[in-house]
Amino acid sequence: MVSPEFLESYQIIYPLEKIWGKRLPVYQLYYFLARLNMFGESYGVQVEQLLVKR
Repeated sequence: MVSPEFLESYQIIYPLEKIWGKRLPVYQLYYFLARLNMFGESYGVQVEQLLVKR
């Protein structure tokens, strides 16, 4: 995760849409699914948690 200071600075230069936080789990899901595929069930819990959030 990025620091609050980074997000504040980023917002000044390139403002994020107001709903960016709702999209974050969707973006994270791709990477967790890739890790699940490569490394096995140890990433299964994170995938399940992201799916429950949606």
